[in-house]
Amino acid sequence: MRLAPIVPLLLCVVGCDKPATTSAPPPSSSVTEFHVSIFNACGNDVTVEVGAAAGSGRKVLLLNAARETITGGAEQLFLLGKDGELLATYQPIQGKQKAQVTSDCTAIERVD
Repeated sequence: MRLAPIVPLLLCVVGCDKPATTSAPPPSSSVTEFHVSIFNACGNDVTVEVGAAAGSGRKVLLLNAARETITGGAEQLFLLGKDGELLATYQPIQGKQKAQVTSDCTAIERVD
């Protein structure tokens, strides 16, 4: 019965040598064309970047309480903060859809 205390230690040794993952890989997508009608419910003007990765695409300024249509292909939408920091990521689906920047200015959510 002396092996019982050793089992958790062995499990830790086997699993503890794996590096911690800090971010999930980008979702795989079969989207080839999207049209996002996006509304800015935030009380401020915000910047949305359209690209394959944050920092690599075109920027769209969304004015407060305004609606804009953003089109693209195999890309994502990135909500940027005042200093250009990444606040949120939105993965479009194929075809037409509606989305909005949340009223607290921290996310983009799909709207039915």
